[in-house]
Amino acid sequence: MADPPNVAARRFGGREPRTHVRSDLTHVRVGGGWSYVCPLADLANREIVGHSAGPRKGADLARAAFATVEFRKAGMILPESSK
Repeated sequence: MADPPNVAARRFGGREPRTHVRSDLTHVRVGGGWSYVCPLADLANREIVGHSAGPRKGADLARAAFATVEFRKAGMILPESSK
């Protein structure tokens, strides 16, 4: 079976680890309420390299996730994500 065409012209693969990171923001049911989780994934190997959780979604949750990254963040590329 052939690979589907890359109609969006996105570059997949060929990235060095710890250079391209993507974030996600999602909610999970906890007890009687909701909590928000922000994992950071390395696009080279899909490793979770940072994370945060809290009662509200927003930029503070993303900043907290980047604060947990244990490697140098200078030069890291953050692809735009869906809203």
